[in-house]
Amino acid sequence: MTWKKVISSEIINIFLLNHIERRQFANVIDTFKNYAQYSLSANNRRRKDIYLLSQGDQDLLGSLGYKEKLDAIDKAILANADFLAQMVEDTEIFGDGLDPQTERDSEQSTSESAHSHTHSSGELYASLVLQ
Repeated sequence: MTWKKVISSEIINIFLLNHIERRQFANVIDTFKNYAQYSLSANNRRRKDIYLLSQGDQDLLGSLGYKEKLDAIDKAILANADFLAQMVEDTEIFGDGLDPQTERDSEQSTSESAHSHTHSSGELYASLVLQ
């Protein structure tokens, strides 16, 4: 293998890694932007799930302050969302001025990938706040 092929191969590898990193960074930014929506939805599911329990269990949870804890989790989620919004307000501080919307549009035009993960953000921080 000649040195020209080696250099060419390395340039291609660097380009591909940069593209992958940019796509992953755009995904992180989008996740931060959607944190409140997903986390509040998960907390609302907990509220609805209470009504699937027997009346006795509902009363027990009520006496333990479960609904108040869910309200406190909502407040923690909103505080986290505010912090995350400030972090991603100007993505240029993280590098070369990546525009997540442009990156996402580019990714969607080249391939349609399946949404293969779940969104369970917020529970850990919120549970730590309540302990």
